[in-house]
This record gives sequence, C-alpha cells and structure tokens, in this order.
Amino acid sequence: HRGPAPTYATYNFCEGALSNQTLVGMKSPDGDGKFGQADLAGNVQEWNLDWYASPYGLTPCNDCADLTPASERTIRGGHFYSVSSDVLASYRYGSDPAARSPSLGARCAR
Repeated sequence: HRGPAPTYATYNFCEGALSNQTLVGMKSPDGDGKFGQADLAGNVQEWNLDWYASPYGLTPCNDCADLTPASERTIRGGHFYSVSSDVLASYRYGSDPAARSPSLGARCAR
C-alpha cells in the first residue's frame, strides 16, 4: 500500500471490502495535523474552491485558488471506500458543482 497507514486515515484498507464513514476525531491523535486538526485524510473527499483544470497549473503559488471559471470544481483526496493511494491530497479530479454523494464533503480552511 502506497498511501497513509490505516491508523492515520479512514479508507478501504482491505481494498475490496466496503468500509463506512467514521465520526470526526476517530483517528485522533494519530492522524492529527500540526495545529490539532483531525481527519485530514480519508473519510470523505473534499470539495475545493478551485475550478478544475487539467493539466494542473504550472505557475507556482502559495495560498491561492484557481478562480478561472470552468465546468467542474476540484475534488481532492479519497473517501471511506478509496484505496490507500487515492487518500492523499495530491489525488484530484473535477466534478459538476451540483454533484452530491455520501463520499463528498467539505473542510473549512484558510
């Protein structure tokens, strides 16, 4: 397995058996971030403010978003039924902003 260990994130560790969403903090403190934020990987995929573009933007930036209108918004990370390699924040794809799914969520961040 190439992604995070199952003690740090909620995902389909068995890679074939359906898992379920867990309550926030179930992987604490092992999966906590530097400032105490919990469950940064797995459980649900995260909607992003960025509009989706492929290939990914080549212009480096810090604390910025791609606000160029497009037909899809960016979704990052994996969810409770993902394989370990898809749980990482580097895993991204686009989806219709009106799409709804039990595997999609949001994280408020600055």
